[in-house]
Amino acid sequence: MNSDQFDDLLAKLPKVAEVVNGFTSEEVQKQAFQTLIASLGIVHAPKPTPLSEDIAAGADDGTAPKQARKTPRKTKPASSTVPERLQDIDLQTSMEGYLDFHALKKKGDKLLWVLQFAQTAGLPSLSNVEIVFLSDRLGDGIPSTDINGYYKSNLKKGHVNRSLQDKSMRILPAGSTYLAALTNKAD
Repeated sequence: MNSDQFDDLLAKLPKVAEVVNGFTSEEVQKQAFQTLIASLGIVHAPKPTPLSEDIAAGADDGTAPKQARKTPRKTKPASSTVPERLQDIDLQTSMEGYLDFHALKKKGDKLLWVLQFAQTAGLPSLSNVEIVFLSDRLGDGIPSTDINGYYKSNLKKGHVNRSLQDKSMRILPAGSTYLAALTNKAD
C-alpha cells in the first residue's frame, strides 16, 4: 500500500466506523467491517461470509436470524479464591432469629439467608460471585447460572433488589421479615 492509498483509507475510515457502529450485534459489525474494507479495494481483507438478506438489508433489530455457534461455550470452574470482601467473615450456618441455613428447603430462601447473613456481617450487598462463594462454603452452593432466576422470584415478592451502580444484590426489609417468619412456621 502506497502513501496515497493509506491516506485515502484513513479518510474513509470514519464513515466505515459510523456504518459499522450502526449495528448492535458484534458478529454483524465484524461482517459489515470486512465487507466495507474489502469493497474499498485498498487493502486485502478476508473474504466476508455471506450475510442473510435481513442483515444485508440493514435489519439489526433482533429479528434477523442468529448464526449458530461454531464451538460450544466453555464454562469456567468455580474459583476457589476467597473474594476480598469475604476474607474476614466468620462463616456460620446459623443466625439468631432465623432458621439454620440447612433447614431451608428452597434455594430462593437460601439466597435470602445468604444476603441476610452478609448484611448482619456488615456487607449490605453481595455480587453474584460472592453469593456463589458463600453458599458453596455454607454447604449448599447456589450455581451462578441459577442466581438470576432466584433473584427475579424474590424481586417479584419485594424481598430483594440490586444496586444500580454495581448490580450487587441486597435483601430488603420485607425479605428479612419473610425469612424470620419461616422460623415461626418451623416452630
